[in-house]
Parts: sequence; structure tokens; C-alpha cells
Amino acid sequence: VLQRAEWAQPRMARRFSSLIRGVLAEAEMLGLIGSGALSQLGSAVAEDNPDQALGILGEHLPAALNHVLLQADLTAVAPGYLAPELAEKLLLMADAEGQGPATIYRFSTNSVRRALDGGHDASSLLGFLREHSATAVPQPLEYLVEDTASRHGRLRVGTAASFIQSDDEATVLELAAESKAAGLGLARIAPTVLISTAPPRETAQVLRGLGLSPSVEDSEPAVVRLRRTNGVPGSARPVYTAPRTAPPEADVDAQLAVLRHRRAEATGNHASAVTGSGEAATQLGLETLQRAIRLKQRVSMNVVDSQGNSCLETVVPLSVNGGRVRVFDPAKETERVLSIHRIIDIEAAEELRQ
Repeated sequence: VLQRAEWAQPRMARRFSSLIRGVLAEAEMLGLIGSGALSQLGSAVAEDNPDQALGILGEHLPAALNHVLLQADLTAVAPGYLAPELAEKLLLMADAEGQGPATIYRFSTNSVRRALDGGHDASSLLGFLREHSATAVPQPLEYLVEDTASRHGRLRVGTAASFIQSDDEATVLELAAESKAAGLGLARIAPTVLISTAPPRETAQVLRGLGLSPSVEDSEPAVVRLRRTNGVPGSARPVYTAPRTAPPEADVDAQLAVLRHRRAEATGNHASAVTGSGEAATQLGLETLQRAIRLKQRVSMNVVDSQGNSCLETVVPLSVNGGRVRVFDPAKETERVLSIHRIIDIEAAEELRQ
């Protein structure tokens, strides 16, 4: 093959020498060639006949197994190569130990919890094991699955920007059913507690528009305490609820122009922005961060490391909390946490391209 290639393309001889040898080695490893000639499988592949190639492979490869051997030590032994569907399901509920046809799968609390997190329950897991086991399900394994499932989901984790608390359960029920508060994404998690997807001050404004008298507490997370007022529900000033979608590009450009003008007036130049007008610059930077988080846009940050060296980084901010900002670095495809006091300048990436 090398001689034929060098004869046909003599100027590519050096490149062929490095590439073709590797291709031939891989082809021999796959059974496409042997002893310097094409095999039956290789001929079928060369003729672009995949059905014939699969038939040849089926004659020489053992059939995939559809069962395992469950043991009392919380393991399952595969007596051969398993069907892909069975192997994939086992890897969801157990951890593989070793490689090859006789793979051992070990069950543990963490592995069973992983399957439960994937949407399964104890009955479906045990039913699957009984269906694909050549032996009965051992009692220790059955107890492990049922015990882990009984403790799974006792604690639930969700997302909320603020929550509403009131001593009046009837008021909470009425508010949860109020169509004018649908934009807050309210959900009742306790008889006297609602959670909201909107920030606390926006939530409080909407509640005031409904004739309620909430108070916002500065706590983490934010609490909106609710109490009834004697005012007429329709007498309050209409409240603007921020849309949950990105604003038009024209509005964004106008707002950015105002921010640039205010920053120029407040800071004067880059040096005074860092030293003399740090508070104004910090506020503008936080506004840029919050806007980028809402719109999922990239920003350019000038970050100072522990040695005092600054570098310009383009990242996607994810959240801001406790004096730190969590960002995603598209170049490295990783998430990082940066201290806000190390960020000396923030600009939207779109601004840099204008």
C-alpha cells in the first residue's frame, strides 16, 4: 500500500509514511486486514456494504447476554458481554469494577440514589433486577434499595428569588389564587409561606398594587412579610412588572449610552474610577453584572490576581452573592468564582465591539 501510494503521489511520500502506517495498524486491529490482505469484513467495508459487514461480525462474535448473576455481597457479575441497554441501566444503579466480559457491578447507597435521582423508584429498580437476574434478588440488595428509596426525597431543593410569609393563612391562599400576581410565579410551600421568582422589592410592589401592605426585610434570603391594609385594592398606583424576556436592542443601546455617560461624569478617567470614585464605578459594574446575568450575555472583566497583575477576561456571569461572582469561562469551558474586589473594570462584551 505504501509503495502504491508513493508511486501515485511521490511528493507526498513522507506524509504517507506517517499516516498510512497508523491507518493500516488500526485496520488490522479491527479485523479489516490481515497478513497484508483484506479480510472478508474488510472487503465488505471497502464495497460499502454495511449489512454484509454486520452479518460477518455476527458470525464471529458471541451474542450479547441479557442477564447477570446477583450475589449477596451487593454485586452483580456479568458472565459475558451484556446487551448495551442492560449495561447502561446497570451503570445507572451500580458502579462497574474492572473491564472485559466478566465485569462486576457493585451496588451502594450512592449508586442506588443516583438511579432514584434519575426518576426511578424502588419497585421499578427491583423489578428490573428480577427480570434480568439469573438468580433471585438477594435480601441485602433488596433491603438496600428499599431503605435508600424510603429516605430519598425527604429534602427538596428548589430556586426562589424571595418568599412571602404571613400569619394569615386565608390571605396566603387568596394571594396564591390571584391572577394579577401570576407574573410573580408564586408557589405555596407551607400554609403561611409562598415563594416568588421575582426579586423582593418587585414582589412587594405587586402586592401593594393588590391592596396589601407588605414589608421587606433585609435578610438572606429576602423575606416579604404580608399583612392586610384597609385601602381599596384598586386605589394603588399601577405597578410595572419587569418582563422576563430580553428588552429590544434599541432600548438596550439607549440604556447603555446613559450608563456610559453617567460613568464618564462620575469617574472622569480610568484611574479616578479605581481610586477616587470607586463607589460609583462599583455600582455601575454591579448593574452591568446583573444585566448580563439576566440576559445571559458575556462581559469583559479586568481582574487583578494575588500578585497585582491585571488581565482582561471575557466570561459569562452566572450569579452574584456574598461579595463574589460565579462566572463561566467559554474559552476554558469551566466555572470559576471571583472576588468582586479583584475586579477593577466591567464592560459588556457588545460594547467592546462597537
